[in-house]
Amino acid sequence: MRDQIERFKGYPQVNEFRIEALEMTKALSRQLDIQCHNISLAIPLCDISTSMIEKLVDARLELDKSDEKLTNFLSWKDSKEGKDANLPRIQESHKEILFSEWESQLMKVERATSRCRATTNNLVELINNNLHISNLITDYSPGKLPKVKLLEQHWKQELTQREKLIVGIQILTWETLWFFLVKPHNQQMAMKCLSDAINYMVSELSDATYTAQLHSRMSRSPEIQPMLAICQLQPQEKKKPIQ
Repeated sequence: MRDQIERFKGYPQVNEFRIEALEMTKALSRQLDIQCHNISLAIPLCDISTSMIEKLVDARLELDKSDEKLTNFLSWKDSKEGKDANLPRIQESHKEILFSEWESQLMKVERATSRCRATTNNLVELINNNLHISNLITDYSPGKLPKVKLLEQHWKQELTQREKLIVGIQILTWETLWFFLVKPHNQQMAMKCLSDAINYMVSELSDATYTAQLHSRMSRSPEIQPMLAICQLQPQEKKKPIQ
């Protein structure tokens, strides 16, 4: 960095500085456009990943509740009251087979979505941290990608203002060299590295979401529904009056 400043410091004319500073600003602008495009590719994949994780949580809750309901019904059916009730009998072995299959399907989805979750978290953290460290965003929401439209507007305004400042430069100083040449150069290099990393991770996330969708059978077997319907016929216990 110090070498870069020393090199730029020896420029004989302000006009030459303006030309190179404007070119550097335009190069950074092009790199930021690429970055916005990369983020726009990542957003729908992150949304798919989040949606699948939420559906998995709901499916796991449904399995647990259905299992508890049928287990309670089977216990009640073995009681005197249950034996006297004229209700269809549910074979426990049949119930175990169906729920084991359902559990097995959910475990496949859990393994697939675990990769989605890890890749999504790493991708979001990579983008936010690097944009923040490079002074290209001032703050961000943890776990969420920045909004592309807002980034485009923010960066366009900042770079337009920077170009106006460059045109008005009359004297070269250390601060001028740093702000208009060294810093943009470092930001541009950081964005190139970030673009390569994002492209790789977007490819990984695309593969992860595709794999998860292949194993996305989370709903219960149709044969379980009649069992649950029979459970609904069980007489409800009457609440004892409060003394």
